[in-house]
Amino acid sequence: MKDYTKDKEFIKKFEAGTIDIAKMKMAEVEEGRKTIQMVIETGPRISTGGGFSGFFLWDTAFCCLWVRHTPDGVFPIHSSLDNFYKVSEKTGFINREYTAEGEPYWGEDHPISFAPPLLAWAELELYKSGKSDLERIKRVFPRLLKHHVLCKQRFQLPNGLYFGDGLGSGMDDISRWPTNYTEEQYAAGGIPLEEKHMTCKKALGSWECWLKGCAKRYYWNKQAVWIDFSCQMAFDALNLAEMADLLGEQDKATELRAEHAELAEKINQHCWNEEAGWYFDTCADGHILRYHLASAWALIAEIAPPERAKRVIDKLKDPEYFNRPIPFPALAKVDPEYEPETGYWRGAVWPSTNYMVIHGLLKYGEKEFAEDVARRYYNAYAALWEITGSVWENISCEQCDHIKPWSGENFCGWGAIAPIALPKEFGW
Repeated sequence: MKDYTKDKEFIKKFEAGTIDIAKMKMAEVEEGRKTIQMVIETGPRISTGGGFSGFFLWDTAFCCLWVRHTPDGVFPIHSSLDNFYKVSEKTGFINREYTAEGEPYWGEDHPISFAPPLLAWAELELYKSGKSDLERIKRVFPRLLKHHVLCKQRFQLPNGLYFGDGLGSGMDDISRWPTNYTEEQYAAGGIPLEEKHMTCKKALGSWECWLKGCAKRYYWNKQAVWIDFSCQMAFDALNLAEMADLLGEQDKATELRAEHAELAEKINQHCWNEEAGWYFDTCADGHILRYHLASAWALIAEIAPPERAKRVIDKLKDPEYFNRPIPFPALAKVDPEYEPETGYWRGAVWPSTNYMVIHGLLKYGEKEFAEDVARRYYNAYAALWEITGSVWENISCEQCDHIKPWSGENFCGWGAIAPIALPKEFGW
């Protein structure tokens, strides 16, 4: 594969082309906002991309990670984040997804409503890059802390770890449930997906077919510990602690770091499998032996002790697991449901999870491997951009010379991470 990272003119061209696409999609969203009746008045926002007119929590969080590398004033990133604070529930809970009108898709009492709590990470990274100031940190910190506490109240299990939902995790159709479970076992102890959990009519129209076709995936919630949500809550505690430091709230910072330490201990106790050298989701029957990138949140969240981190990284380096020609598929090659071409999260490579893994590797001193991964990933996206002129939602982990089914076109919500963030962060 051609190494585009050696061509500085191409890097500039790819970045400029991506920014143009992102601006085009944002203009489409703004045009659409003029024709609808708002439930809650929201401000301008960066488009997730594809055909989506609403806004997603974790997509927007990842937008921040590339927008911080763009010139000031081009993208309304603060407004994009503020929209979530405007439309949040009276309780302070922030839903995973809102319509263009500002209405939550999902009832907050169902785990499908949650999204990975990444807004504190996004706000902190904007601050570190000079895109925001201490006054903004002071303003958003109480809201983010309240959301964190509400996630604990709603989704924490008696063992101190967290349950969630397949769609809510952001990794929509990923294979994470036990392969031998029956329909009755899925339903037992779970929270059935029922109409009452959907708060707007659009949910029935846009998601009904998908949900009916994958019903058991959305029963599988309260029965299990989710490794990614548990790690994300620990990561959120770390980011909130850093915010508290900035604000001089030392007692709160200490409390949040203690929460992180306690979660790390519990994750290592309940989710680590010594024989496999990997972190797994767990259920009443023990570890659910499915290898997916949800487990890699243990790196960026600083959950894994050095000796365990090394074994996780060994799996990431292994071509039979995640180190495919284009790293890293969301679901490992060894999984029986691995589908690199037709799978959505079952074998595709995603900008969000790749970025997370790369920065997790950097935290554990794996700079050479992290840059190798970033370079191979960038080159794949660049090759496909040259062929199609578009930035894609996800790509195949096996080859980069074709459009993959189930990949949104002009998807800069997080697709822009590769052409914009990676060259800046690795100095190409």
